[in-house]
Amino acid sequence: MDSSSVERSILGSVLLANSLWEQTKGLREQDFSLSAHRCIFRRMRDLAESGLPIDMVTLAEELGRHNEIESIRGVEYLSSLIDGVPERTSIAHYVRILQENAARRRATKLGEQVQKLAADPSASTSAFGELGSTLSELTPGEESAPSAILRRSSCSALLAPV
Repeated sequence: MDSSSVERSILGSVLLANSLWEQTKGLREQDFSLSAHRCIFRRMRDLAESGLPIDMVTLAEELGRHNEIESIRGVEYLSSLIDGVPERTSIAHYVRILQENAARRRATKLGEQVQKLAADPSASTSAFGELGSTLSELTPGEESAPSAILRRSSCSALLAPV
């Protein structure tokens, strides 16, 4: 399932059932790949923190109050979030998928930074260590990403000390 569909499912489900908002606690705005979805999520969070219901009318009003209706492609887009979204009792699976997709995007950006550093002869090697630390933070509580990659790699024996 692509990231945009997962994001739509989460946002649409919360619009259909406010009680599902609690399951989004681990999400951050930047976990959403589309700027419109980041904006919608931000305003949903504002409503929840204010103790207001997260529904189509209240959310559209909140977005309008912040002059963000156009940045989310209009009220029509907002109302389209519930199209085809079945009412469900849990969105935890979708939240995990979204978090994994966000971690992969962050890892890709870190990889690009490593490539830039590697091409820059004036870059210090400690900068690589900082990026490695950031990469290992992508999966807190789990095996670090570099270790997992090496463990699964068919070439890991080649990297073992001799």
